[in-house]
Amino acid sequence: MTDSSSDAISAKVRYLGSGPDAIIRPGVVLVAPVHEYDHFLMKAAVFVYAIGLDDNEDMVIRGVIIDHPTAFTVGEMSPNVMGNLS
Repeated sequence: MTDSSSDAISAKVRYLGSGPDAIIRPGVVLVAPVHEYDHFLMKAAVFVYAIGLDDNEDMVIRGVIIDHPTAFTVGEMSPNVMGNLS
């Protein structure tokens, strides 16, 4: 990676803290910490797409796990959804 491309990336990526003091808002990507031991989360990143209150007025953060490889294709996991495309 060249210096100019690494400068461009660092200009777009901003560290928002960790632990209870972390800034979490829609649009951020949460990356698992080095000490994560849960095999579902240890190599995952979570994209936060919504934060708000549910029907019981409890705070809810909604996210999607991204960049987490699986042993299955999308067609194998949901053959009825993909139809003839899988």
